[in-house]
Amino acid sequence: MTRVLTDRDTGDETLALYAPLDVLAWRYEQLEQAGYPVLVALELAENPGVDLHRACEMLGNGASVEDAVRILV
Repeated sequence: MTRVLTDRDTGDETLALYAPLDVLAWRYEQLEQAGYPVLVALELAENPGVDLHRACEMLGNGASVEDAVRILV
Protein backbone atom coordinates (compact mmCIF):
# COMPACT_ATOMS: atom_id res chain seq x y z
CA MET A 1 0.00 0.00 0.00
CA THR A 2 1.10 3.55 -0.53
CA ARG A 3 0.06 6.82 0.96
CA VAL A 4 1.00 10.42 0.37
CA LEU A 5 2.89 12.18 3.14
CA THR A 6 3.03 15.98 3.17
CA ASP A 7 5.83 17.87 4.89
CA ARG A 8 4.16 20.47 7.13
CA ASP A 9 6.97 23.01 6.68
CA THR A 10 7.58 22.80 2.94
CA GLY A 11 4.34 21.31 1.62
CA ASP A 12 6.35 18.75 -0.34
CA GLU A 13 4.53 15.49 -0.97
CA THR A 14 6.19 12.08 -0.98
CA LEU A 15 4.85 8.56 -1.36
CA ALA A 16 5.43 6.19 1.52
CA LEU A 17 4.97 2.45 1.59
CA TYR A 18 3.21 1.16 4.68
CA ALA A 19 1.35 -1.82 5.96
CA PRO A 20 -1.30 -1.03 8.55
CA LEU A 21 -0.90 -2.88 11.82
CA ASP A 22 -4.31 -4.49 11.45
CA VAL A 23 -3.22 -6.11 8.18
CA LEU A 24 -0.01 -7.39 9.77
CA ALA A 25 -1.96 -8.74 12.73
CA TRP A 26 -4.41 -10.50 10.43
CA ARG A 27 -1.61 -12.04 8.35
CA TYR A 28 0.14 -13.17 11.53
CA GLU A 29 -3.04 -14.79 12.89
CA GLN A 30 -3.65 -16.65 9.63
CA LEU A 31 -0.10 -18.00 9.55
CA GLU A 32 -0.16 -19.04 13.19
CA GLN A 33 -3.50 -20.81 12.71
CA ALA A 34 -2.02 -22.60 9.70
CA GLY A 35 0.65 -24.07 11.98
CA TYR A 36 3.65 -21.76 11.77
CA PRO A 37 5.54 -21.17 15.03
CA VAL A 38 5.09 -17.70 16.54
CA LEU A 39 8.40 -16.17 15.42
CA VAL A 40 8.19 -17.66 11.94
CA ALA A 41 4.60 -16.46 11.54
CA LEU A 42 5.67 -12.96 12.54
CA GLU A 43 8.59 -12.95 10.11
CA LEU A 44 6.41 -14.15 7.23
CA ALA A 45 3.58 -11.74 8.10
CA GLU A 46 5.96 -8.78 7.95
CA ASN A 47 7.29 -9.77 4.53
CA PRO A 48 5.05 -8.30 1.79
CA GLY A 49 6.64 -10.66 -0.74
CA VAL A 50 5.22 -13.73 1.00
CA ASP A 51 1.98 -15.02 -0.54
CA LEU A 52 -0.20 -15.64 2.50
CA HIS A 53 -2.52 -18.11 0.81
CA ARG A 54 0.36 -20.12 -0.61
CA ALA A 55 2.08 -20.15 2.78
CA CYS A 56 -1.02 -21.54 4.49
CA GLU A 57 -1.68 -24.08 1.73
CA MET A 58 1.86 -25.41 1.88
CA LEU A 59 1.52 -26.53 5.49
CA GLY A 60 -1.99 -27.80 4.81
CA ASN A 61 -0.57 -29.95 2.02
CA GLY A 62 2.07 -31.48 4.29
CA ALA A 63 5.15 -29.32 3.75
CA SER A 64 7.40 -28.84 6.76
CA VAL A 65 7.78 -25.34 8.18
CA GLU A 66 11.44 -25.33 7.16
CA ASP A 67 10.69 -26.30 3.55
CA ALA A 68 7.84 -23.78 3.30
CA VAL A 69 9.99 -20.93 4.60
CA ARG A 70 12.86 -21.83 2.27
CA ILE A 71 10.48 -21.70 -0.72
CA LEU A 72 8.53 -18.62 0.36
CA VAL A 73 11.39 -16.32 1.34
